[in-house]
Amino acid sequence: MKRIVICIAACLVAMTGCGQKKKSRKDILHAPDQLLVQTPLNLAGISPSERDDAKFNRCIAGNGNPEALAGCNLPYLELQETTREEQVAQVMSHTLISHDWQTERFRSFLLQTRPELVSMLSCVKGIAISTDIRPSFYYPPSGAIYLDARYFAANEEEAKTVSTRPDAREENYDQINLLFFSVDTAMPETIEDARRLDLEGLLAHELAHACDFKAAALTGQYLSAALPEAPHNAVYYLAQWLFFGDANAKDQLATYTPAEIGRSYEESPIVDIYGYGNQFEHLAMIVQNHLAFEFDGNNRVDLLTDNPKENENLRDFPIHWGMTGKFCQPQLFEEGRAITARTVPMPFAFQKTIADCTSIVHEAGTAVHQVLGLPESR
Repeated sequence: MKRIVICIAACLVAMTGCGQKKKSRKDILHAPDQLLVQTPLNLAGISPSERDDAKFNRCIAGNGNPEALAGCNLPYLELQETTREEQVAQVMSHTLISHDWQTERFRSFLLQTRPELVSMLSCVKGIAISTDIRPSFYYPPSGAIYLDARYFAANEEEAKTVSTRPDAREENYDQINLLFFSVDTAMPETIEDARRLDLEGLLAHELAHACDFKAAALTGQYLSAALPEAPHNAVYYLAQWLFFGDANAKDQLATYTPAEIGRSYEESPIVDIYGYGNQFEHLAMIVQNHLAFEFDGNNRVDLLTDNPKENENLRDFPIHWGMTGKFCQPQLFEEGRAITARTVPMPFAFQKTIADCTSIVHEAGTAVHQVLGLPESR
């Protein structure tokens, strides 16, 4: 059997801000100050002759200081070139890096990835890749995306330059008795293939944010404004604690059983637990899920189990609840396609159908039983 990757949901998706106070639409994606890049960055490609590189670096990297972004009004990255090589050269001229090896890794990825993802780069004003960014995020004040360099490291030497600081959300997982995790149905053949899947998912998510905010800047209307808000049910409180560290949500969560949490997820119009964070994250997860499905036939199985402690085997724990491919539900599927098509700048002709989605759902059931060592009857 090909390898199936089991990932903790909090590590599957890139977050854009966290904190315990209630956030408004305006500041929900405002990254914590410490996530602004501290490491000096250099331009990855040749810069346009008319550009002030020092200003570009200051306005994208921020020099570790949000106030450094004041007065910045950089243009969006316009990909008008006809060939992929020309487009990639333009992207690289708007990319800052912390280490030289990141240049070739990013360039190679862009030359091979899907044209839809490349087109979404027209929604940013710059890209920063650094070994001290964790987690990756989109930052509205600069209009740039900030990418964790670990997604690009391809060997031990490169990995050694990347920060080992954990994602701050991991502590939230450790403080509750439940584990919400996901099994991807895409089965990468090689390490390189797995790295590509991870990086495409990351970019789809962060660039969806960028396109949402660009739409608002140009039209006064967020794409995500058309999406339903998450109901304040059991799984809402789980998401607010796991991803945003809301202590009140943690207290509310303790009043629900795993079955109630699972049922509230099944019955809501939100297609991914991270989408319960806010409408911005709902949009980003819809786009991420639909592009992964369209590109690689990837679907996802969501499960709730007891939270294993260190060195305990997940297979020894009961599965309290599970659901495969929520975004395959007919209405959610069609609505998700529509918002994805509006978010991706280039014309996007979907090839896969709702029948393909349903087929993957059935196949995933057996795969999950195998990877978790569960009896077929469960």
